[in-house]
Amino acid sequence: MSIRKVTPDKKQAKSLLANAESFILSVEPIKDTAKATFLINTEYTILHSLCAAILAYDGEKIKGKDHHKILINRIGEKYSFTNGQISLFDEVRKIRNDINYYGQKEESTIEDFYQRNKERMGKIREVLLKVMKEKLE
Repeated sequence: MSIRKVTPDKKQAKSLLANAESFILSVEPIKDTAKATFLINTEYTILHSLCAAILAYDGEKIKGKDHHKILINRIGEKYSFTNGQISLFDEVRKIRNDINYYGQKEESTIEDFYQRNKERMGKIREVLLKVMKEKLE
């Protein structure tokens, strides 16, 4: 794992939080009509931005191969996420990568995954938002 201590960057943390919040506001009105591939991509962007914001605030930087996976695991262990939550977050990462880089799975498969897990993804998002907002208070 390549986690380095760096100077905490509250400005970057606030910017990443604002980015995540703008995605949340943008997707809310269309979440019932948008394609699951778009929703998975957006949800991952939100979760990733929130994790990066937390680490920026905490003064940690992740570099190297598999940095997205390391980021998920680091946040999971630091903030007591369950193994199920970490696994779901990692599955969202994998599906997002399949969609963006390797040719997406069938839309019906992605839709099924999204419908089965959207509430759990929302709970992870809520916890990350709460952690970040508490840090900034």
